[in-house]
Amino acid sequence: MGGLLVALAALALYSLAIRSDSEPTTSYVVAVVDIAPGATITADMLGLQPIDLPVSVTGSVFSPLDEDLVLGGVAVAPITQGAIVPRAAVRGPDQITAALTEISFEIAAPRALNGRLRAGERVDLLVTVGNGAEATTQRLLDGVLVTAIHDGSDIALGVDDIVVTVALAEPDEAVALVNAVDTGRVTLVRATK
Repeated sequence: MGGLLVALAALALYSLAIRSDSEPTTSYVVAVVDIAPGATITADMLGLQPIDLPVSVTGSVFSPLDEDLVLGGVAVAPITQGAIVPRAAVRGPDQITAALTEISFEIAAPRALNGRLRAGERVDLLVTVGNGAEATTQRLLDGVLVTAIHDGSDIALGVDDIVVTVALAEPDEAVALVNAVDTGRVTLVRATK
């Protein structure tokens, strides 16, 4: 995520430096202040920067037409003042209001995409109960929004453990997840839809 933000900022500066005498025809959303992860994004944090970007990049950033996708959203990665706001750094307001319950649980990194999971992604949760030939695996929840990842560097977790926080649409889903974490082994699978 950090590399993407740096690359987009560098691309924007490069494009500004080499632009010809003609003015850019398109504007993109930029941060006018530093935005920390977890901050709710408001209009006073954003501005528009006229810049010509390659077509390969335009789908990963916000244009003025995307106001409803970014305003009221939450930053899931740091966004530096002056940087173009990447879509991957924002969890949109539609993703936030749909969730009623947030819950955190500890999980071994290999069962959470080997720690490559990022806030803002959606995952499917599977639970395995039993051992050996007696083990059974069931699909527990689909398309669950990950709101935070904590690698345990400043708390006493196992070496390969992380804490994942997810947002659930129904309170009953939290009960099912707690039961699965306490009685089985939960595995996170990156959602494809």
